[in-house]
Amino acid sequence: GKLAWLTGKGEGLASAAEVVRIGEETGDVAALVLGLESLALSELAAGRPSFAVAACERALREMGEHRSGLFEQGPVLAHLARARLAAGDAAGAADAAAEAVTVARQQQARVVECLALLTRAQMLRATGGSVNDISADLDAALALVPETGALTYEPFIREEFGRLRGDRAELREALRLYSAI
Repeated sequence: GKLAWLTGKGEGLASAAEVVRIGEETGDVAALVLGLESLALSELAAGRPSFAVAACERALREMGEHRSGLFEQGPVLAHLARARLAAGDAAGAADAAAEAVTVARQQQARVVECLALLTRAQMLRATGGSVNDISADLDAALALVPETGALTYEPFIREEFGRLRGDRAELREALRLYSAI
């Protein structure tokens, strides 16, 4: 699922569905949450955002009901934001992205905070948010990259900066980093 999201390919639906099935059958809520997250990412990459929204929302319900799998709450909220935006729910996307940042900070999950800040910046840019707010989130996310080793997110952050500023050099750097990964 995460590979599908990073590569933009909607592969992995069958294996994600299998993890969901195993989690349901065994009662392993953490596995179920991970399977639902993977399913959501695969559905999103395959262009089916409403299915991705449903998988994320179910994962969040399972976490809340069973108090298990909470380590994935921040990432699932970030994915929910992307899925809601793709499904046309800009307000819901903004809410999920803001909650992802809050949860990551509460859990002191710095790598997840990097993802959440990037996601919130993307949601703000996509919905006409303040350039200052977007830049602040991107700056904060970029500062977390060397601190946490979250190098996978750097090209995404640089691409957002490039798009926000119309900066071709930043976009070239993003492309170089994507290629290096």
